[in-house]
Amino acid sequence: MSCQVSREQLWSWVDRDAPELAGHLAVCASCRARAAEIRSQIGLIAADTQALAIPLPERIGSYTIKRLIGEGGQALVYEAEQASPQRAVAVKVLKGGPFIGQRTLRRFQREIQALAALHHPGIAIIYEAGQAPEGQHYLAMELVPGKWLHVYLREKSPPRPARLELFRKICDAVQYAHRHGVVHLDLKPTNILIDEDGNPKVLDFGLARIRQGEPDRALTESNIVEGTPRYMSPEQICARREEVDGRADVYALGAILYEMLTGRPPHDVGALTPEAIRTVCEETPARPSSLDRSLRGDLDAILLRALAKAPADRYASVADLAADVDRHLRGEAIAYAETAGRPARWLRAWPRIRWGPRWRPAALAALMLLAALGIGRGLREADARMAARRELADLNSRLFQEQADPVEVASAIAAPDRFPQLMDAVLVAAHGNVLASEYRFATELLRDGLAREPSAWPYRALLSEINTRLARPHAAERWNEETEVGQLATAEDWYLRALATLDRRVALRCAREAVRRDPRHRCAMLAMTRLAVLDGDYDTAADGAAALEHMGEDVAYWRGERGDFLVRLGRYTDALGAADSALAMAPDNYLFHYRRGVVHRRLKHHEQATDDFTRAIELTDQGRSAWLRYHRGTLHWLTGEREEAVADYRRASNILGFATYGNARMVLILRELGRGAEADSALAEARRGVLQDSRLAAVLSCLAGEIAPAALVAAADPADPRQRCEACYYAAEMNLAAGRLEAARDLFHCCIETGVRSDPDNTIEPMSEYELAEWRLAQLAAPDPS
Repeated sequence: MSCQVSREQLWSWVDRDAPELAGHLAVCASCRARAAEIRSQIGLIAADTQALAIPLPERIGSYTIKRLIGEGGQALVYEAEQASPQRAVAVKVLKGGPFIGQRTLRRFQREIQALAALHHPGIAIIYEAGQAPEGQHYLAMELVPGKWLHVYLREKSPPRPARLELFRKICDAVQYAHRHGVVHLDLKPTNILIDEDGNPKVLDFGLARIRQGEPDRALTESNIVEGTPRYMSPEQICARREEVDGRADVYALGAILYEMLTGRPPHDVGALTPEAIRTVCEETPARPSSLDRSLRGDLDAILLRALAKAPADRYASVADLAADVDRHLRGEAIAYAETAGRPARWLRAWPRIRWGPRWRPAALAALMLLAALGIGRGLREADARMAARRELADLNSRLFQEQADPVEVASAIAAPDRFPQLMDAVLVAAHGNVLASEYRFATELLRDGLAREPSAWPYRALLSEINTRLARPHAAERWNEETEVGQLATAEDWYLRALATLDRRVALRCAREAVRRDPRHRCAMLAMTRLAVLDGDYDTAADGAAALEHMGEDVAYWRGERGDFLVRLGRYTDALGAADSALAMAPDNYLFHYRRGVVHRRLKHHEQATDDFTRAIELTDQGRSAWLRYHRGTLHWLTGEREEAVADYRRASNILGFATYGNARMVLILRELGRGAEADSALAEARRGVLQDSRLAAVLSCLAGEIAPAALVAAADPADPRQRCEACYYAAEMNLAAGRLEAARDLFHCCIETGVRSDPDNTIEPMSEYELAEWRLAQLAAPDPS
């Protein structure tokens, strides 16, 4: 039987000296030869790409960097020195500086939130989180000298009782996290560090689900599968998110213990492929005692129960799993009577079914029904193929927009039954790998594609661009021989060329040409529309959205998108018509109410905007409602409903768990209402929840009287109009409160003169400080009613 380990997986094992490599090479002669070849290639690649190495920074925030101690797909980990108190720390820094995608940032913030809630000797302590002046997002935490779990076991070779005691300590840390509402969801040996005293530290809570409050649905409801397949539960790897809870960690711990006791994982799977997912979801792992007879009995039962496919068949909690391990160590009977691993009752009954004569007519009817259903199969498959291609077009555009994590895109493409054998999938996966700096994986994907389809010129085109990026002109020229633009004759050719490029502008030009040649090419139209938004060409984007509507592509969605593009073009009346039309099709869609509320807000229809924001809040969950309340608070203030504004700002802050400019406005309103003590309390609370050295921290210091209004304005970056807009507005408010009306008027005018009408982070939203400055100037211009 041929080896099922892919070349890409073998690359990964060799490159990181994975614990599973030695065991596999011991039984697979073909992979031993392949591994030797890969090691030599890795040496060549390392020598050839030294120029791509990331230089060691001198400082991150207030920390002096000493050395790089770890690197993942999305973050670097440095050993650093903290001056006060003086100590060595680990500083985890997101790759990409200020240009990281929002999903990656939210996941990092999720890790910070999880660690901040946990104080346990088996979990690394967080010291500080923030954003450095250069833009890097970082997390400073306890530096733990030690070895990864699999390395520790390999080097120390502790006896079984010691292994079980160590596992018991790991369970204790995980169960503590569960009690505090945090489910890890990425437990594996390389996330467990064993310190110099032999005690474990559980690390990397980047995928954690936090059960206190509402989940971040942008993370928990995505179709993207995240984690390490070898240790993922069936419900997690199949994205059955409603089933994922603490029992997913029970499964991962079971897989870790299985490997600790048998020396091999329950499922020898690597990359997130359809075959890996099928194996985890369908195949029962080998009974541990079949690998080591001394495991027969309690340990067989414990492991098989922890690794049960259905969550209901596993231990109900990590504490229950740990308790049975404890009983085994004490020589007591375990609490669990073994049922794990037995076939289901209906499956055990299957051999007793007899296909006698009375079954034959039914069988014949079933076959006829299957034949009839098969008539429409070709049409359904064509529809599924087109839907897959459109999804890939969207994923590729999101990569250019930095709205998708490159590693996550590769995982999404590998998910089962989502994408058939499509050239589009190979090109998009290669694009994602390049953005993740996994050049060799990208190259392997494209080379494998060429091995299957030697005439597939888009693979050559992308290989040429990859080699150009790596400063290998001769290789780039060789791959480019068969990809000259002159050979592109059809809309499909031009669309594929749009996928086979790393240059966003080239992709847009090619998508435009594909649409010019065939305006009904749906994938090209979608790609052109998405990329036009990124290029700031909202006219083209609006036309593309209208075309997709007319093609029947999720009409309500694209009508809503067209409304957004029209807002960006300043065509508010047209945008309002699009928003009304989208809501007529989907009256209970919270997003459409939000979008119409934004248009009303742009048109200064404040009461109608407030109604739409209110309806959006009613239709969505608590987590999403935070920013809706934030914006509705501004509308309440503009319409004189100050108590309602305070309530919205306060509620938004409580849901988010950190301070925003809404907290600053809440302080101003409370002072207007004459509630000085409450304003002081709200200000103090906001200052505790803000990142040091941020713009908001300076604004709050100004509101506290520690920074003069003129100093706040002077500290704003003159090259950053947003900073000037915000600084001038809050400085003006301080002057207004002090009765310095002329100074306040001048500063409100300075705020308007920045021209920052839209929020730079969400360009369809008005910039709150800008519209509030307009409102204040209108008030100051009004005649005194007395």
